[in-house]
Amino acid sequence: MVRHSRRTYAFGRAVLDLLHPAAGAVDAELLLVASLLHDVALGGPVDDGVSDFQQLGAAAARDLVLAQGRTDRDAALVFDAVALHLELTGARDPRPEVAAVALGAAADVAGLRLERLDPGLVTAILTVHPREGARAGLVQAISAQVEQKPGSRVARLEREAGLLAAIAAAPFPQ
Repeated sequence: MVRHSRRTYAFGRAVLDLLHPAAGAVDAELLLVASLLHDVALGGPVDDGVSDFQQLGAAAARDLVLAQGRTDRDAALVFDAVALHLELTGARDPRPEVAAVALGAAADVAGLRLERLDPGLVTAILTVHPREGARAGLVQAISAQVEQKPGSRVARLEREAGLLAAIAAAPFPQ
């Protein structure tokens, strides 16, 4: 999941720059933190087996940001970026850090909007942060969440939008 999180950051920045070139200043550090932690509760020790993983991860990320002495505003921004990354509205959020995490995760998981990026940039990101085992790991983690938490947001995305099929159909070699 570490490479997925790094690709989320890289794709998120690239897609944000493409879709919202006037989005304003991005706090790259907060975007990186949110990207790295957006799936921290996806089947890991932070997962309580009941709550939506993105909400648990958002709380853990917020607490980490506060523990590092950052402001309540910074912590709230990271919380929202993690909590909203599965929401369709996340990609349209006016806060660029929130939008970039949603855009980057969608690009890496399902290949959304990759065709709009320069192919050389996509290749560079995938070279630095390879997808070895990514598809299988994502399918396994999402499938477990769907089974354990049928009322969760990710389970609804699977039922309503075919999330697992989108992962399988993503335009990546593996």
